[in-house]
Amino acid sequence: TYLKAVADSARRGDRSWKSWLEEVAGVRRIPRLIGSSNPYTLSKVFLHIVQWCPEKLIGTLKAHWSSYSSLMKPEIVAALENTPVPCENLGMSSLKVTYLPLPDLKDKGKQSGAEGVLPFLQLPAQLTKDSEQCWKFLEVFKVGMEADIRFYLDVLRYLVRDNPATEHREGLFEVYKSIEAHSRAGDYNAVKYVYRYYFLRNY
Repeated sequence: TYLKAVADSARRGDRSWKSWLEEVAGVRRIPRLIGSSNPYTLSKVFLHIVQWCPEKLIGTLKAHWSSYSSLMKPEIVAALENTPVPCENLGMSSLKVTYLPLPDLKDKGKQSGAEGVLPFLQLPAQLTKDSEQCWKFLEVFKVGMEADIRFYLDVLRYLVRDNPATEHREGLFEVYKSIEAHSRAGDYNAVKYVYRYYFLRNY
């Protein structure tokens, strides 16, 4: 209603009507990310999105990332990365444990026997080869984008969680080999924890 109240050709001083609304009247062009009085908390608008419209969170961040990126203090990142968001065929998962639904990652999950159990992020638009770079900003929130040690440890976790111990897992040894191939000295504790969890649960 505000935008249509005055003709596009109208001027207020040296400003267009839309510029006047934004710069003088304070009408916002995009949703406010941080609180008006506290830059370390999410705004009321974003808290509403997080609580009631989580399916719109990723698209909102992507559409206005050029404005939001400079506001990403650790407290803001933590609030967003812990937000449950929709995943493909898996309900909701915290943003920081999800993976971008890249074809290569999906193929590797399928080859490992973890098809349908990894939390691939549900995007608001179809992912294409040309659009992959547009989603790189999600790395800020720990969204996985590579078949690295984290990916294969997660594959093992989900295999253990979702499959009974007596079920034959053809991809299990391939997962172990991939973990071995991708692990470094700094990954020792994470690998040890997952292995212990698997053997204590199954033997």
